[in-house]
Amino acid sequence: MTQFELETLNTRTRLALAELESVQVISPYVDWNRTLPKPFHGSGDIRLVIIGQDPTVRLKSSRDQVNMVLDLDKKNSNLYRFLNKVCEALGLSLNEHVYATNAYKNFFTQPPTSIKQVNVLEFSAPVWLPVLQYELNSFPQAAVMSLGQPVLSMLVKSDHRQDRSVCYYWGHPSFPGAEQFKSVSAEESTVNRRIFPMVHLNTRNTNRFYHANETNYINYMKGFLKG
Repeated sequence: MTQFELETLNTRTRLALAELESVQVISPYVDWNRTLPKPFHGSGDIRLVIIGQDPTVRLKSSRDQVNMVLDLDKKNSNLYRFLNKVCEALGLSLNEHVYATNAYKNFFTQPPTSIKQVNVLEFSAPVWLPVLQYELNSFPQAAVMSLGQPVLSMLVKSDHRQDRSVCYYWGHPSFPGAEQFKSVSAEESTVNRRIFPMVHLNTRNTNRFYHANETNYINYMKGFLKG
């Protein structure tokens, strides 16, 4: 991403925040007192874009320590180690070939799953999608990987969401006739890009299906990477 593109991204992000503040149903649940974490930009040719959810960690006292999306400035974090392992399996270097961003840039007052009064992600999506689209347009040749179910829901068009979850794309047997592995096609995607749904680390660690199929799905992804 060039300096001009980065400055444009910052401008678009500020405008999106202003728009979000005007959405009365969401504004009370946004933490307006925290600086947005920076996206992660590898040092070389970007071949993979990773899209996380939002930066709202559950422990409020830890939020001031979130300076970069997905905590990718902390090499000892569990998420860094997990994504580094995925990248190595894809034949990529996390620090060289990856751009990482959040689908929802802002902090919320609580993790979205804890906010029961309103679906803050659903109402925030129209505000943040154009910003995410701009980021993806900066890396037209890169593969795109979503991280977790809520991000996937944002990235799949509404008329394709029935029975669509990460496990659907991983060929879970609960989906009759599902192929072994699938990705979200550009036509099905809200950002006009093929999306490879990756399970979130916490789900992966507690679900045997994902743990057992992780290597095979990564190998499926690998077949689509640009050389």
